[in-house]
Amino acid sequence: MMAEFGKRNAACLISAVSLYTAALTAASLMPVGGDSALASTATRRFINNSLHLPAYALLAWLWTAQLRAVMRNSSRGRTMFAACFAAVCFGTCMEIAQHFVPGRGAELRDFLTNSLGVGVAALLMWIRARSIAAGDVMEAAK
Repeated sequence: MMAEFGKRNAACLISAVSLYTAALTAASLMPVGGDSALASTATRRFINNSLHLPAYALLAWLWTAQLRAVMRNSSRGRTMFAACFAAVCFGTCMEIAQHFVPGRGAELRDFLTNSLGVGVAALLMWIRARSIAAGDVMEAAK
């Protein structure tokens, strides 16, 4: 599907992916503390724990889509692996950087949740690719 993207669509996708990545970086490195609602330990943990998995699943999916649009000659599996590996590395860097942000800290649980989100995205993309391939085989058999 990404192979049909034109140059303009690929540029729009790259812009959207860059904006999402920048927003995720800003949210990850925003200091937490003081009298804000996020300072509440229970509130912060709930928001933190419930957003990691979908945020990194979306990141992996977007980066995979971006690579598929830009690297049209690469295999689907290769681009998915590269994007998912990069998303896990990005999550690792965010966790390490949070160690230096007031009110934040590097947590193994967050790293694992980020990685799980990437894994869920990879699994869903793999299932979708297999169903598309099976549909192509069924169509060719007709």
